[in-house]
Amino acid sequence: MRTLFSTLLLLSLLAACQNQPSTPAPAPSVNGEAIMKHKYWLSKNFNDAVAARTIVDTLGLMVCSELIFLEKDTLLITACNSDASFGVYKFTGPNTIEVLFDGFTKPVSGAYDAASGVLHIDRPEGVGEFWSTDFVAQDGVNPRTADGGVMSVGRQRLAGEYALVPQPGQAAATAMLTLRPDGTAAGLGIHDRFDPWMSGIGSNSIIEPPMNGMFLKKSQDEDYYLSVGWQFRNDTLRLWDLKNLNGPDDLPEYKAVKLMGTYVKQR
Repeated sequence: MRTLFSTLLLLSLLAACQNQPSTPAPAPSVNGEAIMKHKYWLSKNFNDAVAARTIVDTLGLMVCSELIFLEKDTLLITACNSDASFGVYKFTGPNTIEVLFDGFTKPVSGAYDAASGVLHIDRPEGVGEFWSTDFVAQDGVNPRTADGGVMSVGRQRLAGEYALVPQPGQAAATAMLTLRPDGTAAGLGIHDRFDPWMSGIGSNSIIEPPMNGMFLKKSQDEDYYLSVGWQFRNDTLRLWDLKNLNGPDDLPEYKAVKLMGTYVKQR
């Protein structure tokens, strides 16, 4: 009898469990966690050009955009060191987003592909090809600082220890050129800071022959800067003296007049 009672009790408990309503599956997360791990994004085409072993001499002729997540619902899109505009966003999934950019009436959709590291956001209606759609994260950049953003990307790319290549007839140099990710430098004479001017269309100087620009600065004089040209090929950095050609109301225009130095990055 006791065995029969135990069996009936077990069957009753099993039946009761089967009759319980099933627990609903949790709703999918819409907090955009895969995107919000990163606050600063740079347009992929420009990022790839800066990361290349040989950096093109014409970065200023490329499309360059930054995407900066500011608050929980607001972002900033820039034309690298030029125009900027706000957008209001909301997440539609862990790796999907919807953005309404300022000046437009319809939101656009976006998605982050973790495999490629690319955040794609569609173009608003009516904008041209100069509006960037693909971005990659740069986690070493603090865009909330005055000299952050794409200029910080350039400083990190060029950072390193360099040996000076002696010119014909010169003795081998023993001093090293040091460029640090925070923009400080050693081995540039009176200059102890460097800022590679990283910009896209509409925000660059004219330099002949074409090359990229850089500011050399002195920490003790905030108003002082020297404009120089730079080229980076494989592990070789060249700095050029520039002559200012523009008038008081003209756009910046320079001519490269003399090679300042050739430096080889040490591995």
